Amino acid sequence: MPKSRKVLDISIPVPWGVIAGKTVGEESPIPILCVHGGSDNLETFAQLLPQLPANQYYVCIDLPGHGKSSHADKGYILDLVWYTLAVKRVIEYFRWPKLYYLGHSFGGQIGFLLSAFYPELVLKLVVIDTLMDYHISENITARTTRQYLFDTLLKLEKRSNLDEAPTYSFKEFVQKMKEARLTEVGDSQIKAMAERNLMKIGPDQYKFSNDQRNKLFGPIFFTCKQLESIAREISCPTLFILGKDSTNTKPLEKLNHTPMKKIRNAIFHVIEGDHDIHLARPEAVARLIVPFLSGEIISKL
Repeated sequence: MPKSRKVLDISIPVPWGVIAGKTVGEESPIPILCVHGGSDNLETFAQLLPQLPANQYYVCIDLPGHGKSSHADKGYILDLVWYTLAVKRVIEYFRWPKLYYLGHSFGGQIGFLLSAFYPELVLKLVVIDTLMDYHISENITARTTRQYLFDTLLKLEKRSNLDEAPTYSFKEFVQKMKEARLTEVGDSQIKAMAERNLMKIGPDQYKFSNDQRNKLFGPIFFTCKQLESIAREISCPTLFILGKDSTNTKPLEKLNHTPMKKIRNAIFHVIEGDHDIHLARPEAVARLIVPFLSGEIISKL
């Protein structure tokens, strides 16, 4: 972060422990809440924030079970709605009447729901590389919920109880995290995020500290009509920034059919890059975010 900006660690009490975070900049009436993607942490914005206006107030959090935040109590299903409520607890703690929201991947999907559930709260929504267009047919709802939510959760709980997570050196962990992403992100861009996701157990020996239940992020259990209905509730200006080569969105194929088109004030931009465009190409992402937040007009795709 630039030296001119004040950076503070924060710890927000929640019923199961704490949500950890950092604030960047001086407090202001309208903060920008920054929420990372699945299995990441707040350091995912380390490359992007220095490119954004210094006069804004950024509050970055680790989602529950990520980074330095507490894991949720055992036995709970951690789905998208639950995480959205966790983010709302952060807002309640600070007593913010209004905010801007910036989310990458799963964090962007949380922003989608938050903006629909509380349209009076979110003034502007920025979503980086997710469309939240995965939906299921009504006739397979029961089967899908059983397979991808109930059965998967029970398997992950057993694996967590065995505590058989492998250990690696820090260099090995960085390499594994980079390979798992399948993006163009480099070692230097992922090191800070790796440090925040690891638990040291010996000299250069680490375990991945994230909650195993994070792997439930896959399916989103809405029908297409439900997603369209939720999208229609979003009234704030919304900016989608998508990577042209992202395997997560395949934007050129999906843009004309996504339920996100039902958002009244949505702008879609496809730029060079993949799912980690905010890490690998922060300047290009910032060139779209800065005028959007300042109120300048950006042409719609």
